[in-house]
Amino acid sequence: MEKNKVKLSDLEESDRIKEIKEMYGDTESFLMKANPKTQVDFCDLRMAISCDCPTIDDLCLTYGKTTVLNWLCVQLIDLTLYANCNSLPKAVCEELSRVILVNCQEKLVKVSEMLHFFYTIKSGQDIWPDWKISPISIMFHLHKFFARRNAILWFNERENLKKVFLIVDDQPKAKVYARIFGTKIKAEKALKERDERTGERLYSNCHIIERTIE
Repeated sequence: MEKNKVKLSDLEESDRIKEIKEMYGDTESFLMKANPKTQVDFCDLRMAISCDCPTIDDLCLTYGKTTVLNWLCVQLIDLTLYANCNSLPKAVCEELSRVILVNCQEKLVKVSEMLHFFYTIKSGQDIWPDWKISPISIMFHLHKFFARRNAILWFNERENLKKVFLIVDDQPKAKVYARIFGTKIKAEKALKERDERTGERLYSNCHIIERTIE
């Protein structure tokens, strides 16, 4: 029974995989488009968090866990070359990639956020003068990165709670069907789920109005 257990419906999962492949293409294309040279494109953590890049878990569903582990190894090897230090032994690099992957999957980290993480090390952020690359130092830096990321996510959540989205009928009386706190995407999802549950096409007859709570 456990073998048939899935997180998403087959339709939802296939739709998400389709979106990712439209963004990155096949496995080889993904490795090219998300190569270490793109790290600088995500130097702004807020942008890396807010962009619509897939999560590391999404990548595992799309390209397979082995591909994602190889991608992480490429990032690590590039980091050692950049730092002009001895390369991590292959076995150590592979194990470190697995440890990073587990942590990223637990926290739903995006590929853009991981590219930002490697960028921060290269740029010398939070690095002391005698800092040396090792599995422990990289994981220490990763957890400091998670702390900065959590602070931004918490702030964003607080800001979102100040917004309310009214689902309003297009009819002249403008009947308000629901008030959704959070993001517009959350409101659109709630409206779509309501349609699927009732079998009615309310979604096509309504629009969403944003209001800010003072």
